[in-house]
Amino acid sequence: MKNINVKITLDDEAMVTIKKEIKQQIEEYVRQDLILCDIDELERLTCMSKSYLDDCFLHDPRVRQYQRRRGPKGKRFWIYKPTVETIEYIVTHEWGI
Repeated sequence: MKNINVKITLDDEAMVTIKKEIKQQIEEYVRQDLILCDIDELERLTCMSKSYLDDCFLHDPRVRQYQRRRGPKGKRFWIYKPTVETIEYIVTHEWGI
Protein backbone atom coordinates (compact mmCIF):
# COMPACT_ATOMS: atom_id res chain seq x y z
CA MET A 1 0.00 0.00 0.00
CA LYS A 2 1.37 3.44 -0.93
CA ASN A 3 0.79 6.70 0.87
CA ILE A 4 0.04 9.60 -1.40
CA ASN A 5 0.32 13.19 -0.27
CA VAL A 6 -1.84 15.69 -2.09
CA LYS A 7 -1.70 19.45 -1.59
CA ILE A 8 -4.66 21.52 -2.69
CA THR A 9 -4.58 25.30 -2.81
CA LEU A 10 -7.91 27.09 -2.75
CA ASP A 11 -8.79 30.75 -2.72
CA ASP A 12 -11.04 32.21 -0.01
CA GLU A 13 -14.16 32.10 -2.19
CA ALA A 14 -13.69 28.41 -2.92
CA MET A 15 -13.20 27.69 0.79
CA VAL A 16 -16.42 29.52 1.67
CA THR A 17 -18.30 27.58 -1.00
CA ILE A 18 -16.94 24.26 0.24
CA LYS A 19 -17.76 25.09 3.87
CA LYS A 20 -21.33 26.04 2.91
CA GLU A 21 -21.78 22.81 0.97
CA ILE A 22 -20.47 20.69 3.85
CA LYS A 23 -22.69 22.53 6.34
CA GLN A 24 -25.73 22.06 4.08
CA GLN A 25 -25.09 18.33 3.71
CA ILE A 26 -24.70 17.92 7.47
CA GLU A 27 -27.95 19.84 8.11
CA GLU A 28 -29.80 17.69 5.56
CA TYR A 29 -28.51 14.54 7.23
CA VAL A 30 -29.56 15.77 10.68
CA ARG A 31 -32.97 16.94 9.46
CA GLN A 32 -33.80 13.42 8.31
CA ASP A 33 -34.22 12.48 11.96
CA LEU A 34 -36.37 15.45 12.99
CA ILE A 35 -39.88 14.56 14.07
CA LEU A 36 -41.14 17.97 15.17
CA CYS A 37 -40.07 21.54 14.53
CA ASP A 38 -41.03 24.80 16.18
CA ILE A 39 -41.43 28.23 14.62
CA ASP A 40 -37.78 29.05 15.32
CA GLU A 41 -36.65 26.05 13.26
CA LEU A 42 -39.06 26.97 10.46
CA GLU A 43 -37.74 30.53 10.54
CA ARG A 44 -34.19 29.23 10.19
CA LEU A 45 -35.06 26.77 7.42
CA THR A 46 -37.02 29.23 5.30
CA CYS A 47 -35.15 32.48 6.04
CA MET A 48 -38.55 34.07 6.67
CA SER A 49 -39.64 36.00 9.73
CA LYS A 50 -42.00 34.46 12.28
CA SER A 51 -44.75 36.92 11.42
CA TYR A 52 -44.39 36.17 7.69
CA LEU A 53 -44.52 32.43 8.34
CA ASP A 54 -47.62 32.91 10.48
CA ASP A 55 -49.34 35.09 7.89
CA CYS A 56 -48.48 33.08 4.78
CA PHE A 57 -48.19 29.46 5.89
CA LEU A 58 -48.98 28.51 9.47
CA HIS A 59 -52.63 29.55 9.32
CA ASP A 60 -53.13 27.72 6.03
CA PRO A 61 -55.27 24.63 6.78
CA ARG A 62 -52.88 22.43 4.78
CA VAL A 63 -50.07 23.33 7.21
CA ARG A 64 -52.20 23.81 10.31
CA GLN A 65 -53.28 20.17 10.22
CA TYR A 66 -49.71 19.23 11.21
CA GLN A 67 -49.61 21.60 14.19
CA ARG A 68 -49.50 20.10 17.67
CA ARG A 69 -49.85 21.87 20.99
CA ARG A 70 -50.10 20.60 24.51
CA GLY A 71 -52.85 22.65 26.11
CA PRO A 72 -54.51 25.83 24.85
CA LYS A 73 -51.51 28.04 25.66
CA GLY A 74 -48.79 25.49 24.95
CA LYS A 75 -45.92 25.99 22.54
CA ARG A 76 -46.75 25.18 18.94
CA PHE A 77 -44.91 22.41 17.12
CA TRP A 78 -45.37 21.00 13.63
CA ILE A 79 -44.75 17.51 12.34
CA TYR A 80 -41.55 18.18 10.43
CA LYS A 81 -41.64 16.34 7.12
CA PRO A 82 -45.21 16.99 5.93
CA THR A 83 -45.05 20.61 7.12
CA VAL A 84 -41.87 21.34 5.17
CA GLU A 85 -43.20 19.50 2.11
CA THR A 86 -46.43 21.53 2.22
CA ILE A 87 -44.58 24.83 2.55
CA GLU A 88 -42.33 23.82 -0.33
CA TYR A 89 -45.38 22.93 -2.43
CA ILE A 90 -47.05 26.29 -1.73
CA VAL A 91 -43.89 28.20 -2.63
CA THR A 92 -43.16 26.29 -5.82
CA HIS A 93 -46.70 25.85 -7.17
CA GLU A 94 -48.72 28.78 -5.91
CA TRP A 95 -46.34 31.70 -5.81
CA GLY A 96 -45.91 31.82 -9.58
CA ILE A 97 -42.15 31.66 -9.48
